[in-house]
Amino acid sequence: MELSEFCGRNIVTVDIDETLHQAATHMRDFCVGCLVVTTDSRPVGFVTDRDIVTKALAESADLSGQRVGAVMSPHLLTVSRGATMQQAMKLMRDHQVRRLLIMDDGLRMCGFVTADDLITKIRERSDEVSSQLGLLAELIKLQTGTPSRHRSHDFTQMA
Repeated sequence: MELSEFCGRNIVTVDIDETLHQAATHMRDFCVGCLVVTTDSRPVGFVTDRDIVTKALAESADLSGQRVGAVMSPHLLTVSRGATMQQAMKLMRDHQVRRLLIMDDGLRMCGFVTADDLITKIRERSDEVSSQLGLLAELIKLQTGTPSRHRSHDFTQMA
């Protein structure tokens, strides 16, 4: 499955020089826990609600004097919208990150994917495969004459 499925998500940005108070307000207003940090409209990192709490709020109660750039995660990795989930997981593993910014062919931001997104998608696919395997097992039992859990019906005598 390609990462294009995660494109179109609401990407909320914050300038690197904005205050943490402004960043927190964006998170509240847009109901997100992560912002893409930009400088001159170019993505340069991520800042999360956790970054704000653990790196700033735990040290000082005043978020209006602290800048996003001071607490952001500068390890921004990008991936093409045509990349697969497996490629994304390898990239996250190799660089020890939990988020990737998805870029379109014109090198514009079009979405992002998190490790949690990938876990959820794999779980959904696993459930689907499990269900399909159960149906396949029933079909094999019917074809080989192995008794099934379900009662068989002889419809030829009904006519």
